[in-house]
Amino acid sequence: MVDPIVSPGVPSSYAQAIFGGNAFSNTVTYEDTQKSTCTTAGVTADKSNYLASKLYIANTNGSVTSVAGGLVAYHMTQLNPGEKITAYPPGFRMVAGNPLKKSRVYPDNVKALPAWSTMDFSAQQTALAEQAITWTCFTTDGVQASTDTSNANSAQKFPTIPCQNFRAELSFPSCWNGKDMDSADHKSHVAYPDQM
Repeated sequence: MVDPIVSPGVPSSYAQAIFGGNAFSNTVTYEDTQKSTCTTAGVTADKSNYLASKLYIANTNGSVTSVAGGLVAYHMTQLNPGEKITAYPPGFRMVAGNPLKKSRVYPDNVKALPAWSTMDFSAQQTALAEQAITWTCFTTDGVQASTDTSNANSAQKFPTIPCQNFRAELSFPSCWNGKDMDSADHKSHVAYPDQM
């Protein structure tokens, strides 16, 4: 259990699945990642490391079983006229999500509510970060099943039906302040776009 961004050099308080370059360590730096000789990333030039919280199933005997899986990391672009894409510079770090979060505060349609325009930037970012976490359940016949939409505060709309295949999705912020490589909370130097 390591997280070189949140708790470098010491055990983290949560289990992580680690993907990416093989030069990973609990104190990995950008320079270290570039020494990777192979990667689990689909693009072999990507020597970054990606960490995702592990998901476990509780067994009836009190033990837990790790849900096996993989990671697909990709970058999406949606530019307005006149905008340009700037690549994150070497050494850039960011964190998305919260491994300890158990419930939602804001409903999915929060941007359509009158309260959206009165929310401060921090509250809007919290709402957008919640919406960046989704779960997809595929049934045995291959059809994507709906998740629990009965309660906007259900745990990230976690599936409540049996799934043949299951996918956790986490979108990272795509806006950067253009100067800081990191921030104290590893999130304040980046933001989710509020227009998509």
